[in-house]
Amino acid sequence: DSSLTGAVKGVSEQTASLIGGQMNAIRINQTESLKAINDVARYSAQIAINTAYNRYLQDIASNTAHLKSNDLKAKGL
Repeated sequence: DSSLTGAVKGVSEQTASLIGGQMNAIRINQTESLKAINDVARYSAQIAINTAYNRYLQDIASNTAHLKSNDLKAKGL
């Protein structure tokens, strides 16, 4: 703590202003990054919900099974 106190006492106003500006820029960048990460997580969750199960798969399977069981060649189809 004593070394930090001495360093803070020796900082000029210009240096403190530059450091303050840099710290503010870091905070702004972190906020924007957090928003982007939240958007990605929300969109990924929605994609997972939309692609988790295709309700048409069972219909497709039953239709193809029906087509295979009928002799379409004999009917000219």
